[in-house]
Amino acid sequence: MDTYIRAVDGSTVTISLDATSNDLHPWTSPTMLEYAGRGTHQIIAGVREFPAAAMGPAGIEFTGKTTVGSWTIQHGSNEQYDNRGVYIGHLTAAAVLGKVFGCLLHVYDSNVDFLFDLISVLSFDEASNGMAIESQSHSLHIDTEDTSVIHPARHIGVLEAQPLTPSRLRALPSIRGTSTAEDGELFARNPRTENAHYVVLNRTAVTTISPVPHDPEDDAYITALKSVHVAWQ
Repeated sequence: MDTYIRAVDGSTVTISLDATSNDLHPWTSPTMLEYAGRGTHQIIAGVREFPAAAMGPAGIEFTGKTTVGSWTIQHGSNEQYDNRGVYIGHLTAAAVLGKVFGCLLHVYDSNVDFLFDLISVLSFDEASNGMAIESQSHSLHIDTEDTSVIHPARHIGVLEAQPLTPSRLRALPSIRGTSTAEDGELFARNPRTENAHYVVLNRTAVTTISPVPHDPEDDAYITALKSVHVAWQ
């Protein structure tokens, strides 16, 4: 069964899974925005059931609301502290809501005026399979190499797919992995540890899988992992 997702950078990502593992869990597509001289910020797009999923990111309560064209924008700010109560910075966030999809925009050590300045140089495009965001300014760069699609899959775990790049290919083991669907390869990383995970390599994508609890010798689970195939276009 195939799921067609639009990544935040406009790429079409096809995730193919065994029919028993696929479902309609929420998915997100995060990436980073680099604003010349004004810091690096994060945008997360394509959240299903967006208003409910977006409320209170990082403890923020949206206290303001405005309309820009066909988009509803909710926004708010909050000081951020670590687990020991040490101040680590100021976060301002906006939820830009379309008819079905939306995006979260996190700006760091900035205020609401800066947030709206950033929104003014972004172009939001909602389609049937997600929302894509483009920059309308040479000063604002969307880091497409940092873009990913995160998609929970029943019986498998949480998949994070990214476009295949030379640096990601070099990070994989030099030995060939276990063969998977459509000439892919499966690698087990840090087995039998708290950080155990799997990596699936396909021709255009590399996918990291945070597994559901399972017996490492469970043949049915390994078979499900082998069914994972991602195409990034």
